[in-house]
Amino acid sequence: MYHILRKKKMQEPSHTEERRGDEDLAPTKWQRQSIPRAFRNAWAGLCAAVRTQRNMRIHLLAAAAAVGAGFFFRLNGVEWTVLAISCALVLALESMNTALESVVDLVSPQYNPLARRAKDCAAGAVLIASLSSLIVGGILFIPKILAWAGNFCK
Repeated sequence: MYHILRKKKMQEPSHTEERRGDEDLAPTKWQRQSIPRAFRNAWAGLCAAVRTQRNMRIHLLAAAAAVGAGFFFRLNGVEWTVLAISCALVLALESMNTALESVVDLVSPQYNPLARRAKDCAAGAVLIASLSSLIVGGILFIPKILAWAGNFCK
């Protein structure tokens, strides 16, 4: 990695060299988009992930179930905050995993052990977040389920 950065640094003009003009400083097409357009693109990315990724749909279903349980058991503010952060973390990491897999497939269409490692590591990050959310759900809901079942069985 160092040799790539060093080569790039050597190719950049120094302060004493004359620049070719403002074309290097012009914003790219992505930088010129409006804020509403950026939100539409982000929404399109989320919809694509839900449409194409089975695990994203599973995580959304689990998050919906957790939110439903939160309403049923009347979570307090702190509990809602913890639940929301846990669910958001899993969904965000699943989106990043989808994006990384797409880029890896684009740049490495044939099998490559480094491509597999990148995909596996991203999937591992989602797994860590999912297991952590499961633990959070257990901490939040098991005592409430036991109390509810105890009252229900009386």
